[in-house]
Amino acid sequence: MRRLSFRPTAVALAVAAGALALAACSDTIVSPPTRGFTARPSFSVTPGTNSVTLASDGSTQHCTAQDVVGDWTVPATFGPFAGCGTALDLMPALAVYNPGWSAPISGSDWIGFTSNGGPSSDYRPETGRYVFQETFNIPAGATAPSLTLNSLSDNLVAVYLNGTKVSAQAVTDCNAGPPCNWNTANTFTATDATAADFHIGASNTVTIILVATPIGFGSLTPGIGGPAPTYGCYRDPQATGQAGFSGPSNVPTSPAHVFATRTKTVAANGTGCENPAGLDFRGTVSWTPAPPPPPLCDFITFGRLVTAVGDDKIVISGNAGGNAPGGGILGTIEISVGGTQYHVPTIESYGPTTSGVLFPDPFARVITGHSDTHLIELRLRDDPNPGQGEPGTAEGDKVWLKIDNTVVVPLQTLDKGNIQLHLHCRGPGE
Repeated sequence: MRRLSFRPTAVALAVAAGALALAACSDTIVSPPTRGFTARPSFSVTPGTNSVTLASDGSTQHCTAQDVVGDWTVPATFGPFAGCGTALDLMPALAVYNPGWSAPISGSDWIGFTSNGGPSSDYRPETGRYVFQETFNIPAGATAPSLTLNSLSDNLVAVYLNGTKVSAQAVTDCNAGPPCNWNTANTFTATDATAADFHIGASNTVTIILVATPIGFGSLTPGIGGPAPTYGCYRDPQATGQAGFSGPSNVPTSPAHVFATRTKTVAANGTGCENPAGLDFRGTVSWTPAPPPPPLCDFITFGRLVTAVGDDKIVISGNAGGNAPGGGILGTIEISVGGTQYHVPTIESYGPTTSGVLFPDPFARVITGHSDTHLIELRLRDDPNPGQGEPGTAEGDKVWLKIDNTVVVPLQTLDKGNIQLHLHCRGPGE
């Protein structure tokens, strides 16, 4: 008979690191202070924390593939999206020219997608919808998650959490005059997310649609582009003090709110309309952290467990559990597989089974550690009624062993060796 021997090979372990353009022609020049920008790390949180802050700035995702010119609809579900780039931080440009927006919410920046260049930029995209995202993680075991997101916009927003619409403004221009959505007095707050909208123990995505409508959109009064109920797409150059889109204006638009290369013709879907557009938001995701697990001080000893798989004799000895000096877990493991030795000097994890083999046996423990580059996973079960178990029955000490991605010892009942689970606390001196 051909001899079959198990010889695990090293496995490389990779660790993976993780609306508006309302003719914001509001008409008073305001120059919010500029804020220094520091890129934020990804929102990865650990157990014990209970909140994370989301704020617009140059690190916010801009999903250009989802931008649509001439579309002001707000879908019932939307996002999240992959492959997004980053938004344009508008604060430096706003220090030069401001179309009338209030200062950003403290701790955030006005963001957009174009500043049109030049010293008198007025951030004029074509009207439509533009898509931004923020991602964050919620730790496993957390409960009672909530989202509060405050926003300013030119000219309105819809907010989605993991694809579900949680809050949205009516799609309309600022037809009644200031305060408009880009003014602090009209700050929009999204608070309608439910616990079912969150992904616990995983990544979450807030997607924001910035809707930029033409001038007079949603109004039954005549628009600049024609008789009621149409709307306008342009404005000729304005002198200081001339009537603007929503009140007295001192915004020196030069040239007009239409690119020189475009016509002033209003297309049926609004294509060609260009108005200032921008987004500002800051919010908090909160949750109740999972309670810390109860302290686990039990330990397990296993002396010369002998079995065979094919022609390979396998011997396992060692101990694991309790508290090591300076932290960590006490124990070592010695394994021989057909003469190949594996020494595990440090126990990396130890505890009851939570899934898989020997789950949910209360007398079983799972132990992991490394022998050089080889990942060892050992599962042991102490027979609570010693002397009564026989191989092939539900009783008896049991062993299961995996090295790297190969199960070396399928679950077996031992007839040689001894496993003992000790339920009292084991400290560094024991």
